[in-house]
Amino acid sequence: MKWKDMKSTSNPSVVDVCAQMNFEGKLDVVLDTSDGLAACLPVLSFAVPHASCWKTFTVRSLCDAKTGKLMDVLAVLDAIEDSCRNVIFDELESLNIEFSVDMLYGFDCDSWTMPNLHRLSTHNLIPSGVFTSLTSLHLHFNFIYHPQAFPHLLNHAPSLDTLSLEFVDFLAPLEPCSRVIHWGIRNLQVQVVDTDWEKMESFYETLKFPGLRRIQISLLDFDAKRDSATAFVSNLVPDPQWSRISHLELHLVSKRGGTYYLKLPFDRLADLETLSLHTDHHLMRSNRWPPLSAIQITKSENVSQMWLEDSIKDMRTCGVWARLQIVAISSCRQLDSSSLENIVGDRLVYGPLSEDDLTYLVRKSTSRVPWAGRPLVQIPIEVLEVVLQSAVLSVPPSERYDCASRLAGVSSTFRKLMLSMPTLWTDIHSAAAAKNRFAVYIGIKRSMSLGLHITLEVDNGSQACADLLEIAAPHAQRWHSFRLQASATSIVFETDRVLSALSETVTPLQLPNLKDLCLNYDFARGKTWAEMLAGGTLWRGHLYRSWHVHNLDSLSCTGVIPTPIFFAKSLTKFDFNLTTDLSYQKPRVLVSFLASVPSLEELSLSYMSYTPRPSGVDITASLPNLRKLNIRITNTKWESISQVHSALETPKLREFSLRLQFLNPLNHAQDITTYLQNLLPGANMRRLTSLHLNVFVEEDPAQGFVETVTLPLRESLLPHLNHLTVEINLPLHPSSDYLPPLTEIRIRNSHLVNIDWLSTLYAQMESNHAWDAVEVVEITNCSSLLDAKQDIRMMIPSWKLLL
Repeated sequence: MKWKDMKSTSNPSVVDVCAQMNFEGKLDVVLDTSDGLAACLPVLSFAVPHASCWKTFTVRSLCDAKTGKLMDVLAVLDAIEDSCRNVIFDELESLNIEFSVDMLYGFDCDSWTMPNLHRLSTHNLIPSGVFTSLTSLHLHFNFIYHPQAFPHLLNHAPSLDTLSLEFVDFLAPLEPCSRVIHWGIRNLQVQVVDTDWEKMESFYETLKFPGLRRIQISLLDFDAKRDSATAFVSNLVPDPQWSRISHLELHLVSKRGGTYYLKLPFDRLADLETLSLHTDHHLMRSNRWPPLSAIQITKSENVSQMWLEDSIKDMRTCGVWARLQIVAISSCRQLDSSSLENIVGDRLVYGPLSEDDLTYLVRKSTSRVPWAGRPLVQIPIEVLEVVLQSAVLSVPPSERYDCASRLAGVSSTFRKLMLSMPTLWTDIHSAAAAKNRFAVYIGIKRSMSLGLHITLEVDNGSQACADLLEIAAPHAQRWHSFRLQASATSIVFETDRVLSALSETVTPLQLPNLKDLCLNYDFARGKTWAEMLAGGTLWRGHLYRSWHVHNLDSLSCTGVIPTPIFFAKSLTKFDFNLTTDLSYQKPRVLVSFLASVPSLEELSLSYMSYTPRPSGVDITASLPNLRKLNIRITNTKWESISQVHSALETPKLREFSLRLQFLNPLNHAQDITTYLQNLLPGANMRRLTSLHLNVFVEEDPAQGFVETVTLPLRESLLPHLNHLTVEINLPLHPSSDYLPPLTEIRIRNSHLVNIDWLSTLYAQMESNHAWDAVEVVEITNCSSLLDAKQDIRMMIPSWKLLL
């Protein structure tokens, strides 16, 4: 007999019988705290010994303080905490915690071990614990919100991919929390029911998801008389500086009848590819459209045919109409007209599109799908190959083997196609070896004779890394790239074991085809130089010194300064990150390495809170072939990097990109001016043709931006500068110097740059007859300049202006 559902509402005798029987299968455990402690204890007493078989666990309470059962609820929660302490839930996939009120006491999961938990859903409560495998999180709030519990939860869910936030009928404003930055979240679902923006603003604006690609917005029972739908939707769409949204789904339903208007926030959606609309608002015309691949309009009776006609005209004007592949119309009273076919053409489809349809339309290159609706076997083999290849390459390298294996197991046709494409099996990752060491054998065999991309992540365990190296080392001549990643969460001794295995397995090693080498030692963060040296880890960081890599083209290092070896003659690209972990190193070590690689053509240096040991640099690094220099600086003074950059000689430098980020707003303007005055002038910049300046300073709420920055763009210092791109969140002060002969001027994401600075720039270039050479002036996402749009159009001809 197989038991699946164990509920606190079950008859106690049934639980007793179940406890005496041989249990098989998976358990879906449901505890309703309103049933009382006597009903929940039998379920816990039977189910906890079988914790390894739990599939889902639901804790539910529908009572509140007025019912008089609050003490029973707390008693059940205490029983759960006592019974499940230090229990291992091997197969638990879903955890649901549903409370009708904010319990205030929390839900402690810190001692639980849930290696396969993928979904967490909570109502009015945020649990504590470590959720390393969590991929989907749903949070429902309609009462009090704990401000610090939410960032704590996200910080302990590194694998989170989908976040769903539901705000229902809030009566008081949400309390703000500290800034939340999560790089893994790609899908965001926001549902707001009868709640105005002022109650959400302080909380929502702290969310920063740089990896976000898809957002679903649902505004239900929306009070259009109280709030503007345009402003509300625009506020919910994340700042484009923090995310690149490619898919937007908007569901907007008003609380009261009437005529309301909505303008889509395309100024914040420059990378949008698919748009799905379900709204009872009238849509307003927008003269700026992103490069959409698909538009879906469903159950939107107030969307007019005139809006669609004007939108198509605007898309043609913006040059994005050719990319649009399909317009799907479903249940739209004003759009069910045969005349639409004359407007939209063969892109028009009646009926809703599925999620898979939208994803596929973004990838396909033709304007229609001639095999739509046909069985899979009738799709041409060439098309199937493209679809399968796109599916595998769209996932991270750590998941490509699993994705390719699953696709190969769908059918005999899929298997033949997957085995005929060896490029899909070239990513050899320690994550696959951690699950099954034979995955490395299979991947190498199926990749035929193509180059291999080897990746070791210490978080996957030393045994997985050792297994991968043992199998892949005999194929070293096929290695095309090698990446060693030790993250900040890695245990230092685990890292040491991996490096020991690497040193013993692959030393010495012949790597004639290795082009890319990446060594990321973020594990040293927070460790002192003495601790790392005592553990033996640092000296093993230079394990490549005995490798034969004569054709290495690209090198990337974090946490360790490379030593000069023989690959220096072939190296053309070097990316190096200096952090507080390398403060023990003297600047002369880095300059010495750069002096040994005169073949460099592109150099990227990142400084993050870097403060080196005081010492002198008595050598110079001559880089005669360097064409491109990228410098990224975060919270670092000029004095900390001046010795390195003063020792560089780059006579042929053509492109320079400088990114300054200061999270401490004190004295930011002086720091920025110091950097610009020391880096831009000089012999190294005489032949510079392209300059990209990106400056971000965290705003001080107490002081605001009170100082301005002057760009030292003098013709005598930069006589050949043609391309200038500026991104800055500080006001710019006009300069009285003669400017270089610019042909392209691009101002992006610079809200405090005003019309006075642009007018002065125009007047100076006009006075020395340099304005005629300007071909493009681009202004993107600059609120102060866009407010003076009419003045700009009178000053700059339309054929040169991009707004």
